[in-house]
Amino acid sequence: MAPKKTAALFLLMTAAVTKPTLAAIQTENAQDFSFPCGIANLEDVDPKKPSLAADFSSRSMELRQMNMTTADQEWQKQFDGDKKDVGWAAKQAAFASDAVRKNWAGQWDDWVDDNHRAYKEGEGKKWHQNNPTPADDWAKAAAHTAINATLSEVIEAVSGYTEAKTAATTTKPQEAKQAILEALYGPGATANTKIGAFTTPTGTTYGAKCAANGGTSLWNDMLCLCGRSDNSASDECGIAGVTINFGGDTATNIQALKAKCPSAKPETTTAATIRR
Repeated sequence: MAPKKTAALFLLMTAAVTKPTLAAIQTENAQDFSFPCGIANLEDVDPKKPSLAADFSSRSMELRQMNMTTADQEWQKQFDGDKKDVGWAAKQAAFASDAVRKNWAGQWDDWVDDNHRAYKEGEGKKWHQNNPTPADDWAKAAAHTAINATLSEVIEAVSGYTEAKTAATTTKPQEAKQAILEALYGPGATANTKIGAFTTPTGTTYGAKCAANGGTSLWNDMLCLCGRSDNSASDECGIAGVTINFGGDTATNIQALKAKCPSAKPETTTAATIRR
């Protein structure tokens, strides 16, 4: 075959292969771009928190008062008087050298409250008058033992509920929000310091940024996929009018990509919104 015909055929074959291949790559990149956009739209959205009862410790108040009024009289006398005079703040100095009482800081004021609820005036009568304790000392002691054991179980259950509620409404949502930040910007990213070692530091080249940081954060990977090594305008991700300057400010480059993301955001972050 003549050289000219061979060259022409080669150009036709190259064009036939290159155009579909380039289109396929750009289509894949555009699909890749839609993924971080979905995650990026969750960045400023709070995770959905479960609706839980505030607390149920109030239901144990009657039991606490029963526990107080069946206790030894000398024990109860510790809590008689004005709250400001018998509260922990007033007593802790005196208890500092007491091997037992010095460890009661977390319970003392609750006991003061129990005593005052049991013996204060209410609806014309005192609570303990409406709920008399057994007259017999032995029966009273037996009742106190049973009530105290039940109350300990209730307090433990309330404590467990409080811990679980805190985890469900505070700890876990914060962890989810942090996980989204680190997916976008890399390990160690925070709400106040997003741009770090894994989102390509400012002032380096395309090669340095993309070779050293590939796979470390979504935004870094998208800068590398959508940008060009010569810092020229790019349509690599199927979005026109984006210029990534790899020698410039990383936050500015990320914002250029963010601006091309769909603006619709969910009201809250849920497992379902992340799976989509």
